[in-house]
Order: sequence, then C-alpha cells, then structure tokens
Amino acid sequence: MSPRVDFEWREGEQIFPVPPDPPPAPPTAPQTAAPPDTHPAFPGNLTLLIIGLVLGVGVGFLLLGAQGQGNARRDLTPLFELQQRALAQGDAELFARLLDDSDAAWRDQHVAALAPLAQLYDLDAPPRVRRVHLEGQQAEVEIAYRYQGQRYRQLQWTRQTANGWQLSGASLGDWGEIEHFSGEAVQLHVRSRDAFLAADLARIDAVVAEFCRRYAPPPPCRIDLHILPDPDLLPFRPGQGAAPNPPFTRYRIMGQGSDAGDTPYVTLNGTGNETHDPLFQQNLLLTLAEVNDIHRVYAAHAATPEAQRISAQRLQGESIPVFLPSPRLVGLHGQTPHPLWQLALVEAIGDAILRRSVGPITAEEEAALTLWAAARGDVALWAERFSGVRLPALAAISPDPAAAGKALLFHDPEQRAAARSFALFLHAAFGEEQTLALLRQARQQMSTPALFAPLASEPQQLATAWAAWLAQHPPPPPPATN
Repeated sequence: MSPRVDFEWREGEQIFPVPPDPPPAPPTAPQTAAPPDTHPAFPGNLTLLIIGLVLGVGVGFLLLGAQGQGNARRDLTPLFELQQRALAQGDAELFARLLDDSDAAWRDQHVAALAPLAQLYDLDAPPRVRRVHLEGQQAEVEIAYRYQGQRYRQLQWTRQTANGWQLSGASLGDWGEIEHFSGEAVQLHVRSRDAFLAADLARIDAVVAEFCRRYAPPPPCRIDLHILPDPDLLPFRPGQGAAPNPPFTRYRIMGQGSDAGDTPYVTLNGTGNETHDPLFQQNLLLTLAEVNDIHRVYAAHAATPEAQRISAQRLQGESIPVFLPSPRLVGLHGQTPHPLWQLALVEAIGDAILRRSVGPITAEEEAALTLWAAARGDVALWAERFSGVRLPALAAISPDPAAAGKALLFHDPEQRAAARSFALFLHAAFGEEQTLALLRQARQQMSTPALFAPLASEPQQLATAWAAWLAQHPPPPPPATN
C-alpha cells in the first residue's frame, strides 16, 4: 500500500500560538541557609530533556508538514490555473492535455463537457489550492474558487504522470461508510463524509411530492437517491437531467404501403424488450397491416447492461433510482452545495419521475424526439422554479424541437435552453394542462396525429409556430466567454 501523508495547511500564529506574557513573580522572602541538597540532580534534568525532545519533535513535524503542504500546493497550483484558462477560453486541446490519458474514455467525456463545466466558476477569479492529501503518486486536492462572488471549496483528484500532475478519475480520500436516511418519499444513500445532506431531507421530500403530483407516475412515487463520490458520475454537467440516459431504439419498417423503403420509428425510454411489449405489438406490429418486415437498427444507444438495468428499474420497479456526484466534487460554500448542484438534484428527480410516468414511447422519429424536447423542457422549467436557480443558455436557440430532443436524449445539455424555451412556448400557446396531457397519453399512441392530438398540431407546425413565438419573445443571449 502506498505511504499516506496527510497535511493540513495553517498560517501565521495558527502554527506557533504565542502564549501570553507570564505575570511578574512575587518578591521572595529572605531565606535562611539550608543544608546542602544531597539528592542527585540527574532525574530532574532527564525529565526536562525528555520534554524538550518531545517538543522538538512536535515542532519538527509541524515544520515538515507545513513545508510538505507548501511544496504540494506550489506544484499543483499551475495545473488548476491552466484548467481555468482552458475553461475560460473553451480550449479543448489544452484541457485534454491536463487530463490523465490512461483512461481515454474518461478523458474524452470530460473534454466533451468543457462548456457545461465552465458554468461552475467565475472564470475571472483565479483558483487557489487550499489543501493536498497525498497517497503515493496520487492526490486529493481541495481548491477554492468563486461563483457569483461567493467562495466555494471543491475536491478534485490528480495523478503524477510522466507529464507531471494531471487531473485523474481515481477516487481518493476517506469518505466513510454508506449511510441511509429515510424521508416520506426519499431514501437517501450517502457516505459519512456527506451525511450533512440528511439535514435537507425534508426539502427533497417536498420536491419529490411536487413532481409526483405534476407527472402522476404509477405508484409508488418514491425516489431512491444515491449521492456518492463516484468517478463514473463525473463530469458534472448542469442541466443534463437524470443519469443514465434513457435507451433509444431505432426500427426500420419495411413494406409500408407505397413507401416501401424506410420508415424510421423509434422507441424512447424503453427497456430494450419492446417487441415483447403487448402495447408495442398492438400499436406497431398489428395495426400496420402492410408491414412485412421490421429490423432493429440499433438498441439502447450508449447504454451499458447496468444502465439498462437502472432504466428498467425506473420504468418497472417499485422505486425510482437517481444518482448524483457528491457536492464536494462540485462545490460547497460552508455546508451549502453549489447552486447548480442544487438545480441538478431537483432536475434529476423531476426527469426520473417523468420517465416513470411516460414509460416507453414508440412513434415516428421526429414526433418522438419533439415529444422528448417538450418533456425535458417542462422538467427544466419546474426544476428552476422549485430550486430558485436559473441555468444560463450554452448556445443560441434554434427552433428545431426534434434536434433539441435528440441532443438531450444523448445527454448534451447544450440544447437544454432550447427545450426549456419550447416548453414555455407550449405553455403559452396551449396551456400547461394540454402540455401535460400530451406527455401523459404518449405511451398509448403511435401515429403522429394521434400523439399530438392534445395540441391539435404536428411537429412541423409546432416548429414553425415556435419560431414565430421566439421572434416575439427572444431569450437572453448566452454569456460571452472570457
């Protein structure tokens, strides 16, 4: 096992506390002559010598700890300064050079998340390395940074490589055992280091109750919330919704009427077993009399077996699992998590409850993806209302709801603002109740006209009307990069 050294940085009088001046000694009375001391002086001197040695060793360790901590801070500071420069400039090439390349998939995921990650920081205020916990060639580093003028603390993991210190996906530090806390509608699972989050259980319960009321999933509407220091839950992308992403299966329908070539149907939010679903068979295989062949083009995009299991549990299980990284890996102000982490918590809960409510949707691709934009946009709107946190847009909004839905299906939060705007348009044009009716009946419909009957419109008409609405209600532009 690698040697483990813990340093805690202290400054000034914290290292060497200055004792108060002793009070003046009272005057001594005249002494009479005493007989000579016949006891040897050696035992008393030995005691003083031992005390001096102990104090010397203690001071030595303090000096060594301070020196080692200072060296580690000095060595690691350039890494985080370069990280902030890459985020501020949107420099993916520089950012990639700062990431440990021993795990190419992990590195590529972080490079792809460059723009969402930049939203966490005030990029004109340099970060500061506060504390370093070394474990051999790896380190858990606590940095201080600013967001909206407030100072936050964040843990990041690093590894010393042939290229110097690099950001790493290896989890370090003592996080303690997993503790479990139960609320009215939430089962919370955290490590001991994050047990302070249990104090917020009542507020999380209230959020779950609001989303359960709004989306009315099959009972029980209960969230199984896991907040863990898991590298697989990184990078943190504000606005991505619940993870993992819902399976997306595309089918090619052959021999449908005069259009004998290719009709793209998809199943969203499925479990990978749609062909065994009676409703799928009724709506797709049995009602299209002229279908003579169906081919699955691909199933469950980017979904591992574990991701499929979690998706199936969301749709069929008795609880709704939600996973989020520890707020220490995002930012804490005292014991208050970063506002964007708080928004992500609420949005992930709403997204997971909505998926459970809607269930698998099978429809023509443009119709299904347009529906997904409406669903994710509605969740984003209500997450911002419940959390009190607004997420700025990452890109200009283009009125293409199917494109926004597809991007969000694959966890690209760049199109979240577009989906949010689309949901606002639907609320304004048709009312919130009709928008909810669209979402709640989606599983029962397959044809595009039937799917969008609550709005008396179709995807292309909606896109055109949304563009006209956007011209009259332009959103604020995305923030400029530094």
